[in-house]
Amino acid sequence: MNKKFYKPNHNWANLFTLLGLLLGLLIMTSPAQADPPRELHTSFDDYARQQQLHDQSLVQQRTNTHQSTPSPAKNSNAIKNPAASTQAATGKKAASQKNSTPVNINSADETSLSNTLVGVGPAKARAIVEYRQQNGKFKQPEDLLAVKGIGSATLEKNRDRIRLN
Repeated sequence: MNKKFYKPNHNWANLFTLLGLLLGLLIMTSPAQADPPRELHTSFDDYARQQQLHDQSLVQQRTNTHQSTPSPAKNSNAIKNPAASTQAATGKKAASQKNSTPVNINSADETSLSNTLVGVGPAKARAIVEYRQQNGKFKQPEDLLAVKGIGSATLEKNRDRIRLN
C-alpha cells in the first residue's frame, strides 16, 4: 500500500462537529426563522390601534365624569353635611318635597320658612327671621336679597311661594 494516498487519521469527532455547525447554520437561516409572517405584524398593528381607541375612550369618560361631578372645593357643603349634598344633587326632588303652599315671610317662623322655601334651610330661615326683627317687615319679595345667604337664584325659585301679607 502506498502511504501517500491513504489517510488513516480521520477524526470522527471533528467531522461530527463540522456537520453540527452546518446543520445549525441551515436551521438559523431558514425562511421561517429569518422573516416572521406578515400576519403577526398586522395583528400587532390592529392591537395597537384598538388599544389607542380604548385609551381615548377612557380619557373621554374621565373628562365627562369630572365635568358632571362637583369637586369638593366647589361644594364644601358635601363634605360637611352629606345629607345636604344629596338633597342638592337631586335638586328637583328636594324642591318637590317642600310644601308648595305660599308662606307669609313677614309672619312665618323659621320652621315654616325652611319647610316651604326651596334652597332655604334652618340657618337661612333663622337669618330671614332675624333680619325681619331688626329691619321690620318686607315690603316686596326683592327685599329678601338683603338677607345674608339669599341670592337672586333662591328668590326666583321661590317667587310663587312668597307672600307679604
